[in-house]
Amino acid sequence: MKRFFIGFLILTLLSIPSLFAATGSDSHDVQIDIAEIAAIALTDTTVLTLSTNNPAQAGDVPQGDTDSARYLQYTTLNTTGFTRKIQCSLDISEPGGVDLLLTLSGGIGTSAGQVTLTTTDQDMVTAIGSGNTGITATDGDNLAWVLAVTDSTALVVGSSTVTATFTLTED
Repeated sequence: MKRFFIGFLILTLLSIPSLFAATGSDSHDVQIDIAEIAAIALTDTTVLTLSTNNPAQAGDVPQGDTDSARYLQYTTLNTTGFTRKIQCSLDISEPGGVDLLLTLSGGIGTSAGQVTLTTTDQDMVTAIGSGNTGITATDGDNLAWVLAVTDSTALVVGSSTVTATFTLTED
């Protein structure tokens, strides 16, 4: 009985400090704001040169160059229920006898396929939800450029520079 009493006394003495320990707490709200974002960039902004080339056989139409080494990267955070799109337009018309064709593919959203560019905004990718394409050299929408010869009789030897502008906007 004495052992029981000593054990009980030791157990009671050990638990008394926790019975009288001071405690306290407080709290506050944390507001999390998700900002709307529409950021767009090309992986390479140097001048892209597309030329006409000799046809495979004399008497045939000259061939236009192609290029698919560039990418368009973007980040978009949209309001609930909204999507974005990417449009492209030229600052001036291309020289007579050629069309500048462009396909964007591989990013997020729905590609319009191959589009003939003009000075009017053309939808290139639609239905872009919130997300991002990535930042490495080959992340994003691949830009597949084609210089298409449409009328060889209208071609004039020389060089012309047009500027293609990409815009990320609400769908």
